[in-house]
Amino acid sequence: RVMLWTGFFVPSTILVVNRSSGARVTSLRAGDAEGGDAVELDAYRKNRRHVILADSRTGQGVWRFDAGGLLSGEPVLDGDKVYAARLSGQVYQLPATRATPAWTRTIDAGLRGRPSPGRGRVYVGDTDRTLHALDASTGEPLWSYQAAEVEDKAYQFFSGATEVNGRVYVGAASRYVYCLDASTGRL
Repeated sequence: RVMLWTGFFVPSTILVVNRSSGARVTSLRAGDAEGGDAVELDAYRKNRRHVILADSRTGQGVWRFDAGGLLSGEPVLDGDKVYAARLSGQVYQLPATRATPAWTRTIDAGLRGRPSPGRGRVYVGDTDRTLHALDASTGEPLWSYQAAEVEDKAYQFFSGATEVNGRVYVGAASRYVYCLDASTGRL
């Protein structure tokens, strides 16, 4: 099954479709119901400030977390953890079992985009063309890398980062793609 939501900034309807046939299985209002089964999960944002963990088979919400401000991008489900970031600099790790953060880290920067989990790390980009790496278990900062190239006509954010074989690949608004050492953040 695949879970989709309609709407631009505010998801209004959750559609669950059969992955093979594309046929609609069910639909419901986004974030309305809680108490869904936690067997197959997906995470999304609602009203740009709520993280919803939902049963991807039915679309029914399992829990809702109010971030207290605007989220910088879509939350990301990684195994049994959900990562979310706020525009104002907070990064959250929420266990799939409850809507209470396991940790919260404040980065002194305006964040943009979605958090990107890696091997023991979570990456998030900011508006000053800096990629931050946090320890996935504790939220402790590990390193930051600021790109030298500047693009004045766009937000200075990075794309979602991808970690492969000890390297982190990430794109910037400057149209450059960077390859960084995942342990040190060195170019």
